[in-house]
Amino acid sequence: MAIQTINPFNNQVIKSYEEMTPDAVEIAISIADEAFQHWKKNSIFGACSTAAQSCRPYA
Repeated sequence: MAIQTINPFNNQVIKSYEEMTPDAVEIAISIADEAFQHWKKNSIFGACSTAAQSCRPYA
């Protein structure tokens, strides 16, 4: 069964998403945790600087 995002103003379906399998959920959680473990070691200033650098295509 698809999960839908619905505009509450007009009840129009914005987007439908397929449910994830338990294995897919575990993989997503694992990837998110790995990213968190990396980023939690950085200050917000370092994280912003890194993100800013990666957003500059031809610096």
